[in-house]
Amino acid sequence: MLAGCAAPPTVANYGIGSDSAAIRAGRNRSDAIITQSELDQHRRQRTNVSEEMDLEAKKRRATSRW
Repeated sequence: MLAGCAAPPTVANYGIGSDSAAIRAGRNRSDAIITQSELDQHRRQRTNVSEEMDLEAKKRRATSRW
């Protein structure tokens, strides 16, 4: 009965531990659907960030040895 009073899942709910429920609820919304090119861009960005983080870690290790 109280479930009807609950606020709809939003990004704000991520902070309170109901992130997977919010993701499931928003998965089929039309504004949640991205194109293949957007997906490819997200993947490239994640790869770039990973590579940058790895390079920064290598730089820190190299400078801390001396």
